[in-house]
Amino acid sequence: MKIGINFYSETGHTKLACEDLAALLKLKGHDVSLHEITVVDKKSDKTLKDIPLMEGFDVLILGTPVQGFSLPIPMVDYLKKVKMTKKQKLGILVTQYFKVSWMGANHTIKQILSGSAYATPDLYGYGVVHWSSKRREEQLHKVIEKLSHMDS
Repeated sequence: MKIGINFYSETGHTKLACEDLAALLKLKGHDVSLHEITVVDKKSDKTLKDIPLMEGFDVLILGTPVQGFSLPIPMVDYLKKVKMTKKQKLGILVTQYFKVSWMGANHTIKQILSGSAYATPDLYGYGVVHWSSKRREEQLHKVIEKLSHMDS
């Protein structure tokens, strides 16, 4: 299966989680492409620089942190510029500092789904890793395992 993992990361946490997910998917025999959504400057100019396409994949996984209890501006802009195809399955990987999903992760997932609504994505799974949790490694493992099963 051809899988694209497109992600935005400011601190490196989301990037690390997406790299771990890509490694597991490759071990399972999938053709995986990992693409970072980048901006001109993370501190002063969050204008999109690299805008990976969503087309050409059977499965698309979007990775993003939570910022200000919401989807980061670069991801909002990204979802406005690119479109999913109607046949793609969608997975979502969210990282957030807070230990509970109602402090931004749930809203972020809803924003991704409404931002991708052009194609009415077939959401096959999502997961949240709470970076400040003592159980972060366990959460990360569970999310990666969950997102590696596209037929569930």
